[in-house]
Amino acid sequence: MRTVLLFFTWTFVYNAVWSQSCTIPQPLTKEQKEMVRGEWHGHYELNAVKTAFTVSIDFDDDSNLAEISNPPLKGNVSHEEYRFCGAGAFHFKKVVPGGFFEFDGVPQGSSMDGTLVVLVGDVKKTGKFSLEKKGASH
Repeated sequence: MRTVLLFFTWTFVYNAVWSQSCTIPQPLTKEQKEMVRGEWHGHYELNAVKTAFTVSIDFDDDSNLAEISNPPLKGNVSHEEYRFCGAGAFHFKKVVPGGFFEFDGVPQGSSMDGTLVVLVGDVKKTGKFSLEKKGASH
């Protein structure tokens, strides 16, 4: 019984530490930037509607840039965040007046699948997305 209790305690602490370590954006490493750099094509699904979109990611010494066609929330972007979490998930978040949207996916070679969160006021919607890297060999 004691072993089971210790296991669950350790699991809880481990998950809490890893999830909290991702909440504060850290500068991306060169390897992380290379992993996601490029032109990505795919779709996201929100409210049972599939929308085609592209993401162009370009990181250089002076700036970070992720341009998104057909964003799930329109408006002038006032803030952006890019980060990798302990489990390898890449997050990119864009804040616009009245809300934000955030893509969270694990890049695996030339593909990235994950979740989408859109917040408008107090209304939070979640969906899924799937992307393939343009020009990558399969």
